[in-house]
Amino acid sequence: MLTLSVIVDQGRAVSDLVAVLLGKSREGLTARRRSSLVTAAFATALSALALGGTSASAAPLQAQLVGDAVPGPSGADPEGMTPLGGQLVMEAEDGDHGEELWRSDGGMPTLLKDIRPGEEDSDPWGFTQMGGFIYFSADDGVHGEELWRTDGTAAGTTLVKDINPGSEGSNPSYLTVVNGQLLFGAETSATGYELWRSDGTEAGTALVKDINPGAPDSNLYQATAMGGNLYFQATSPGKGVELWKSDGTPGGTVEIKDINAGAEGSYPYYLTPVNGVLFFQASDGYGVGQHGTELWRSDGTPGGTVEVKDIYPGTSSSSPSELEGFNGQVFFSANDPTHGYELWKSDGTPGGTQMVKDLNPGSENGNPGDFQAFNGRLYFKALDKAHGYELWRTDGTEAGTVLVLDIWAGEGSGYPANMTPFEGTLYFSADQHRTGYELWSTDGNAVGLVADILPGPSGSEPYDFTPLGNALYFTANDGTHGYELWKLAPPAPSDTSVSVKLKGKKLKLDAKNRLKLKISCPATETSGVCKGKV
Repeated sequence: MLTLSVIVDQGRAVSDLVAVLLGKSREGLTARRRSSLVTAAFATALSALALGGTSASAAPLQAQLVGDAVPGPSGADPEGMTPLGGQLVMEAEDGDHGEELWRSDGGMPTLLKDIRPGEEDSDPWGFTQMGGFIYFSADDGVHGEELWRTDGTAAGTTLVKDINPGSEGSNPSYLTVVNGQLLFGAETSATGYELWRSDGTEAGTALVKDINPGAPDSNLYQATAMGGNLYFQATSPGKGVELWKSDGTPGGTVEIKDINAGAEGSYPYYLTPVNGVLFFQASDGYGVGQHGTELWRSDGTPGGTVEVKDIYPGTSSSSPSELEGFNGQVFFSANDPTHGYELWKSDGTPGGTQMVKDLNPGSENGNPGDFQAFNGRLYFKALDKAHGYELWRTDGTEAGTVLVLDIWAGEGSGYPANMTPFEGTLYFSADQHRTGYELWSTDGNAVGLVADILPGPSGSEPYDFTPLGNALYFTANDGTHGYELWKLAPPAPSDTSVSVKLKGKKLKLDAKNRLKLKISCPATETSGVCKGKV
């Protein structure tokens, strides 16, 4: 005979629970061996029942407030969350310290370091991970805005170098890791705003090249890494703003091509690497024989830097924007004489550059943007007359480019944004007239509201989605705590447990090698110990 003691902590009765165990032989299993099998099987079965038919590991993720770091409605306003060794580093503020460097290990966010002591802000930003550290810009009130780094501890949060000595600061920006070093723009009174590098030490932080010699700025902008080089736009004497690259050495820092010959500049923008090719928009000028702002490509050489296609023929511009690599091609928004700004794609050849679909038929703009690859499709936000700005997706074909869901039904706009893949699901924020701007998701088929964090039409406005471990972290406002750190994570583990006691030395299986056990508890019992016999 078996005597079973079942402990239930889920606030519900256990009634008529049946566990089916598969046996390898019909007879001769010892009581000790059978006891371990029964215990394991019942623990799994009871956990599934207590959680409504789903085991804890497969339970839906739940939106949870991580902590009210600044009690009350003000909120800590965490931003720029960046993973570092199992924790998140971020900017946040409280009433005592201003905007400072904070951290969270998945629990309550806490102040990491008060870089600028007192109520004034150090305003850390530009978080970039390299070699076990996060590098960023901050102002300690003494040196101005300079380059800092942190290993996630207060003692390990230090000024790298006072690049522009004194209180003015060098204003480091476009921090980008290339070839194991940090390349970025910074300014001094002697050289202006130019290209710098750092290995994380004061001695190893130095000017790469004074592209625009002397005090004038080169205005480094639009920096992105590709193939061991940093690509960016910069100004040099007599050339205007053109496309440059650097490997972090003076000799390897060169202008790639003077696209718009002379001092006007081509203003390369939306620099986007796709399979070793850099796509971007640029202008070769607006005079006779020129094409305005069109789609260009570069392999990093003058000869390999060419206009892809004059999408809007003549000196008018197609102004390609929102460039995004997907399936070996670049997708973007562009304008032609007939359709307005619509969805285009290019493989880098004139013949392979074509409109995918006229999302907003006629001359009105579809304005596709906020692209995010997920599950073999490219998701994006776009506009049409009937639905406003809503969630779309494409497989690169006209037929496969479809509206996913009219989140705000009718002509109103759901404005999907912050699209972030996490554990097989695409999460994003969207607006609906009943719920306001809240957290939504799609698995590629169904689309739905994940959590109405601030009930009613106002919306919690979630943003800054950042995966870490088994959770997706973000900032939101529930109307009570202000903007605080939240996470989408599995529910807390169940406290359900099962203990089994055996009397007798052998158990007999049925003709199908099965052992069936049935537990019955009084209907009035909702918690505590339920005892039954088989």
